[in-house]
Amino acid sequence: MKSVLRFMIYLIIVVIVVAGGGTIGFISTMNSGMSTYDKSAPVLNNVQVPEYDANKPTVAVLLANEVTEVFDFLVPYEMFAMTEAYNVYGVAPERKIKSLTGGLDVIPHYSFDEMDTLLGKSPDIIVIPFMPILDEKRYAPVREWIQKHSTVNTTLLSICNGAENLADTGLLDGKSAATHWGDVNRLIKKYPEVQWVKDQRYVQQGSIISSAGLTSGIDATLRVISDQLGDAAAKKVAEQMSYPSYDYVLNPHMEPFNAKLSDITYIMNNAFQWKKVKAGVLLYNGADELDLSSAFDTYDMD
Repeated sequence: MKSVLRFMIYLIIVVIVVAGGGTIGFISTMNSGMSTYDKSAPVLNNVQVPEYDANKPTVAVLLANEVTEVFDFLVPYEMFAMTEAYNVYGVAPERKIKSLTGGLDVIPHYSFDEMDTLLGKSPDIIVIPFMPILDEKRYAPVREWIQKHSTVNTTLLSICNGAENLADTGLLDGKSAATHWGDVNRLIKKYPEVQWVKDQRYVQQGSIISSAGLTSGIDATLRVISDQLGDAAAKKVAEQMSYPSYDYVLNPHMEPFNAKLSDITYIMNNAFQWKKVKAGVLLYNGADELDLSSAFDTYDMD
């Protein structure tokens, strides 16, 4: 009896140590992916901004003061730019260096106030990437700017967990929305006023479109391009990207994702690979946003 009790005590200790170590490792990995620019900001006077064309609709892709999901920001930005039919700008509360997940830092083209002055109206499209609300005071300007520009003439496009940022504004209350499958149950509890949909890659509710996880954001962005510029323009962008799943643009229904046993590899890698390999990514003029997002989003969480 004593030996059984001793075994159980040892087993419990081992489980606690392993689980505790794994939890610490996983949290550390997640936090490293959310690191923000903390150096003295260089002079930004000579940063080139794409020329504004008053004859084109304008797309504002949001950046938070702290950190923004790299894929959610770069991919829609590149896709709208590929059409050559829009003014496409990265905008943030302040025109200072902003961090994307994975370690890539970017400079917004305009601050919110500068964007408002330039346009004199709301942007035609606002892209809402996932922006973790780490500090309420620093995040508040993002929420307020989305709410300010939620007009009938503005399309709001949330990418992946950007639906959480959109739900945070209250603009999804009473509406249906999609988000990343791994967070949908949490958001059902956090925002019960929203009808969260699990079996669609994107949900379109009038001028609000929300996408599910990652590549579903490609479908949602192509849907917006198709609605505004025509199906041929959207197909052209998909072909330029070598995107193989255009059928989802026409019909977003899918089988709901659920956690599988194979996902344990992802969890174990992030929990117990404490000494991460540091890798550099070569940045050069003309670097492709799609390629950059693939590198920074994939290897940061590998």
